[in-house]
Amino acid sequence: MKISPYPTGRFKNYLEQKSAAFRDLIYQCQVNTRYFDAGEAILRQGEQLQYLYIVPVGRVSMSILAANGRRFQLGEATCDYHIY
Repeated sequence: MKISPYPTGRFKNYLEQKSAAFRDLIYQCQVNTRYFDAGEAILRQGEQLQYLYIVPVGRVSMSILAANGRRFQLGEATCDYHIY
């Protein structure tokens, strides 16, 4: 999910109309700013979350740890104000 609407899709026009209000509400809830180093975990599997994370720029990699201890990469994303 991104703060700004995706450029295509069924609800594009509606979401564009609400985009500024949504962005303002998200930023009103901001409690902290933090920078992460390459390779540093933002979230961990099974972790209880207390916050949403907005990644304005950069790349994130998502993986899952299987019961046998193997890690499987689910994908990577280039961030443009994505919400996690």
